[in-house]
Amino acid sequence: MKIAVVSLIFKSIEYAEFVKRSFDKYTPEKDTEFWFIANNATPEVLEHLKTKNYNYIVHMNPKYQNVPYPENIGGIYTAWNRAKDIDCDILVLVNSDMQFSPNWLPNLLKDLNENRVKTSKLVESGKMPSGDLCISKNFGRTPDEYKETDFQIFSKQISQN
Repeated sequence: MKIAVVSLIFKSIEYAEFVKRSFDKYTPEKDTEFWFIANNATPEVLEHLKTKNYNYIVHMNPKYQNVPYPENIGGIYTAWNRAKDIDCDILVLVNSDMQFSPNWLPNLLKDLNENRVKTSKLVESGKMPSGDLCISKNFGRTPDEYKETDFQIFSKQISQN
C-alpha cells in the first residue's frame, strides 16, 4: 500500500523544513512519501524544494495570489485538490505547522476501511479558538519556539490506539 503525506507550502522555507524534519524523524515506514503542494509559492520556496529534491507539485492560482487568509480559503482548497495527482493508495493531508509523534501513522491506519475517514487528534496552541473537540496547549507558535520534547511527552500521554 503506497501512502502519500501531503503538506501545502506557500512562502516559508522555515515551515517547509519544520514539517519535513518531523515527518522524517517520526515516519520510518518505507512505503510512505512526503509531498508538498507549492500553493502560489514564492520563487525562493520553489527553488528550495527543487534544491532539496523534495517531491512537490506546483499549484499557481492567480485568482488567489497575494490574497491574505481567510479571504484566500478557496485557493487553499483548490490547492489541496491537487493531491489527487499523486500516485498513491492513501492520502494524508497535513499543514506545514504540524508535527508528528512516534507511531502516528500506524495508529492512524489501524482498522482502516473504506467506509470511514480517520483523523488524529489536533493539538492547537490556543492562539485561535479551536472548538470543543480540539486540545489547546501551547508548545510554541513558530518553529523557533517549538518545544519538541514537551510536545512528545504530552503526545505520549494522550495517545490512543
